Amino acid sequence: MVSFLSSLSFWESLEIVASLIVLLGVSGEFYLLLGPVHSQTACSQIESRKRSREIMFAAVVALGVGLELLALPFSLHDTHVEAARLTRQAEELRKANLELQAQVAARLSPSQRDKLLDLLARASKGRLSLVAEQHDIQAAIYRSQINDVLAQSGYSVHLRNVVMDMGVLFRLIGQG
Repeated sequence: MVSFLSSLSFWESLEIVASLIVLLGVSGEFYLLLGPVHSQTACSQIESRKRSREIMFAAVVALGVGLELLALPFSLHDTHVEAARLTRQAEELRKANLELQAQVAARLSPSQRDKLLDLLARASKGRLSLVAEQHDIQAAIYRSQINDVLAQSGYSVHLRNVVMDMGVLFRLIGQG
């Protein structure tokens, strides 16, 4: 609770104090409305005191509402500034994430792909098994890229996901 209160701006704190002042004023008015009923003998003196307290509590409510109205534009401005900062930060993180995804996706470069296709075109074809660690996204992407090259070269490829240390495993199944 203390860390929450210390994180508030001056204007946010003022709004909370003003709300408490309004609560105090409204509570006093309710007390006067629902308070004890007195006999007729001391009625005028009690009514006079009650009337002055009603005025006092109404003034407290007016003060609290006035402070809330004073603090509200500043508090809203601070909120909008913070929202804009967080939006910029989220956009920067999104861009960084896209850059990382692009780096991860480019495991097999176009020149590497072409060289591999050239080498495999002259090799005898067979059946291969490509196994990737099931929780490793990079290995799965790399396996998929290699699978495309092998399939394009005429190999029969069996894909599997298993739990292993890391990476992609190639296994020759037999000549086809």
